[in-house]
Amino acid sequence: TTTTTTHMATIKEESILSSLTSTVHQERITGLNEFKKSLTVNPLQMTLMNPQAMFQALAVVLTDQNWTVRREAVVVAGDVLSKIPGSANWILPNLINNLVDSKAGIQNATTDALTLWMKPSAELDKSYELLDKRGMQHTNARIREQVLRFIQSSQACHNASVAAIVKLLSGVSKRILDSDDGVKAAAKDVLTHLRMQLRPNVFDAAVEQLPSGLKQRLSDSVENSNPQTRENTLTSVVTTSSRSSSILSSPNAYASQVPPHQSRFGVFSKEIVSIVGNEESPLQDRLDGLTQMASIVSENSQATLVIPFFKPFLEFTTSLLMNPNLRLKLATLTLYEMLVKGIGWQMRSQLELFFQNTIFVLADNKIVVRNNATRLITTLMQILTPTPVLAVLHAHMASPTWRVREEIVNLTIIALSTFPADAFNFDRVADLLALALNDRKQRVSYIAMEAFAVIANILGVEAVLALVEGKDVNKLFWLL
Repeated sequence: TTTTTTHMATIKEESILSSLTSTVHQERITGLNEFKKSLTVNPLQMTLMNPQAMFQALAVVLTDQNWTVRREAVVVAGDVLSKIPGSANWILPNLINNLVDSKAGIQNATTDALTLWMKPSAELDKSYELLDKRGMQHTNARIREQVLRFIQSSQACHNASVAAIVKLLSGVSKRILDSDDGVKAAAKDVLTHLRMQLRPNVFDAAVEQLPSGLKQRLSDSVENSNPQTRENTLTSVVTTSSRSSSILSSPNAYASQVPPHQSRFGVFSKEIVSIVGNEESPLQDRLDGLTQMASIVSENSQATLVIPFFKPFLEFTTSLLMNPNLRLKLATLTLYEMLVKGIGWQMRSQLELFFQNTIFVLADNKIVVRNNATRLITTLMQILTPTPVLAVLHAHMASPTWRVREEIVNLTIIALSTFPADAFNFDRVADLLALALNDRKQRVSYIAMEAFAVIANILGVEAVLALVEGKDVNKLFWLL
């Protein structure tokens, strides 16, 4: 029986390999689907007769010229990385390249795959080491920057061990002196994020374990990004000099000490809001102010104080999203993310207002901004479930900006691929996608077809045909 099972597994594996290396793109997709099904059979691990050949074949398909094949390969890669220890050595290099793919859907799928791989585990220190070697040290500056931006948005580090944070800080610290300005800025933003998010004892212990050269580089970075003039300014903004050290180490303590008549938007001091909103203020002052604001609203008790002032708060922060400076945009999106997490379910009543003021960011010309906006909206879906979020988003499909329409459909795909089927009203989703299928912009139409393919994978072809009955969806029939 064991021999027979092994023989059948070998035949199945050879069939998958043959499909993955086929010259016909549909057969390559079939091979990817079979690979994914094999993982589902035994979710904890997969015994392969020839693992190196399988991983190498998947790595090649990750660079496929057909974008549909490429996207499916990214999804499978996420499953493989999370379930088969050791596969990252073969798969990760080509997977990371897709962070800068021309298709936003593939970029987001790559982020999701990396997130799945980086989920908190005992192997996180090895994962950070690989991410450093394969990503942060990549010869392509755009990839180095995108890997750092992924780390900045990842939740994996929050409960990581000191050993894992040492590996992470080691890689990020090396990029502080990178030859590319975008990479340097991203590295500094990651360090700021880590200081804010990690438990102080973990961060400090990790810094102490760094080699002396990297520790000095980290120290120099802090000094260079915090000159005395800015330190004095922020000290006077945040609190009186007698309370500065305790408040800086505990932003929420600061929030509780701001008298109501001296606050803006219910919780922030007028001075810090003034610094952040003043275009004449030094950039680093504004970024530090946004970091403080994000820290303050990370707690529900503070975040909910913003709700009565949500409209003026959005008007204020929207101006920052319109600023051409990339770091200001990203810091503002981080503030939004911390705020919606702090507010929790009460964000539901604010969704329409929120998207009315911020939907334009989905059309930003910087991929990293669009990716961070996508992650923010995915966070909203996790908090509120996808149905109310998609309902509000779909109302913006009339946007004159094709990129906004494309990203809304892409967010629909992300939701369909992330949440269980019972979380959706498929009739409404089908109505939206039928409109997108006939969009005047071909890119929107193509991604709508991809969304229908995802639904077909969930519900079956017959269910999709029932959903679109009576709708103008002729473009679908060649796909189904």
